[in-house]
Amino acid sequence: MKRILVPAAAALMSLVGCVESGLNDDDAVVMSGVALNENKSPLTNTTLKLYRSRNSACILPDHYRDVETDSVGKYSLDLTGAETKNGDLARCFLLQIPPSERGATASVDFLMQVTEVEVPDLQVWNGAVAAAEQSDGAQVSFKKIFETHGFDSDTTVTVRSGNDIAWISQTEASPATLSGYVLEDAALTAQLGAEREVKGSGVAFHLHYRSDEVTLPQKQLVPVSRGAACTFGAQKHDTACPYTDGKFSPVLEEAANDLTVTFAQAHTLKKAVLRGFSHNIAAEVRIEGSADNGASWITLAKLPDGDHSYLELDLDGTAPAVNAVRIHVDGDQDPKILGLAEISLFE
Repeated sequence: MKRILVPAAAALMSLVGCVESGLNDDDAVVMSGVALNENKSPLTNTTLKLYRSRNSACILPDHYRDVETDSVGKYSLDLTGAETKNGDLARCFLLQIPPSERGATASVDFLMQVTEVEVPDLQVWNGAVAAAEQSDGAQVSFKKIFETHGFDSDTTVTVRSGNDIAWISQTEASPATLSGYVLEDAALTAQLGAEREVKGSGVAFHLHYRSDEVTLPQKQLVPVSRGAACTFGAQKHDTACPYTDGKFSPVLEEAANDLTVTFAQAHTLKKAVLRGFSHNIAAEVRIEGSADNGASWITLAKLPDGDHSYLELDLDGTAPAVNAVRIHVDGDQDPKILGLAEISLFE
């Protein structure tokens, strides 16, 4: 077993891996555009980072070139058609404004299918992000991207503990609310994200915006599951269970049908928080409790359908005190739990 870091960029980029290139190897290609601050003033004399993937999917692209903006924020880069492709496949490119001291950044990924590639304006979004403590959690206020960029977008709230993602949720309005169950007792930061697609130069440009980061108020809520023993499939963790240790990086173990957490004494539970959860196929996923050390199980909550990697769930308040809890996936095609960073259980 080991903890692995999953690069967030991989989840933000295009995933279509096989698109035929429209360019010849000896074509002269020019990529140009302008980089802007949030207030639309030019981002002058700044080094932008250009990344290039091995194929048409922008997953884990490699740094390829640096691109310099001039005194009015404009940039231009000459390439050959051969640089934009791998065999017959168009390569995906990612152009990024490097993160500021507070973490704000903007990037765009795209294919090059014509000789004159006009990249949409790449404009930073700081977001005027602020955090305020609440008795039962925290609020994150921000300026919606429409106010500075002129388009609307769903806003993603990403909470981090160092490099690890502790929580991801969507919000339609400011402020976004984070419960104490989500925050626990961790030292956390929050950052807002927005996305946009723009058509041009014969392709779709996928723009990604990340606001300034803000430090969240540190709460002191510790789940009763902290440090509890667990079993994931055939892997038993009597001590140092990686799913209850208060850390949020994903854990790499062989897929299994169940994750079981056991307590030294029984608890009456009311809330569960899952972080980084995934399973392989459509299945019914339940959180179940046992009062007899796993001899029999009762349902405490059913997970909603769909892909929900980060969940805060109310548990059946009428259930008896339990000394074991499990995440159980059930279905006709042998469903498996593929990933989990942390399960937190609260009285």
